[in-house]
Amino acid sequence: MGHSAVVERPLLKTIGQLLTITLIPVGLGMLVLSRWPRMAIRIEPVLKWYGVFFLILIIVLIVLKNAGNMPSFFRQAGLPTLVLNLSVLLLGYQFAKWARLSTRQAICIGFEVGIQNGALALVVAGTLIGNSTMMIPAVTYSLIMFGTGTLFGWWVKWRLPSPDDPG
Repeated sequence: MGHSAVVERPLLKTIGQLLTITLIPVGLGMLVLSRWPRMAIRIEPVLKWYGVFFLILIIVLIVLKNAGNMPSFFRQAGLPTLVLNLSVLLLGYQFAKWARLSTRQAICIGFEVGIQNGALALVVAGTLIGNSTMMIPAVTYSLIMFGTGTLFGWWVKWRLPSPDDPG
């Protein structure tokens, strides 16, 4: 961050906040799916696009707020966040395959670990820590993930067995 800085966060409070923003939505989704599967199937496309829209909106607002600094952000954090993103996309996929999950499940896990990191980093840096400098890697990661996610999707579609393949 360019100088000595101490960021103090109460550990248990931070863990609680992270669990709240990650486990509550997942838990609610699982509850709705288990109790009301028809409704879950109907609302899934709406919620999926809502999530995508919300993530894009957050990223766009951050980019607009920091438009003049974006080249500097990418010089500082672009390469490491690119390497991190590609690594988690591919490792998420490969670990799932090593665990003998289906191709479809492996693709889902690859995307989840590759994409979710950006949103979580934005939340942690922007709200839990409240430090705009720490948001630099989160912003570059979030922007890079759209390109790498698209490339991963292309690779999955053209280079791997059909997602319907059980192996």
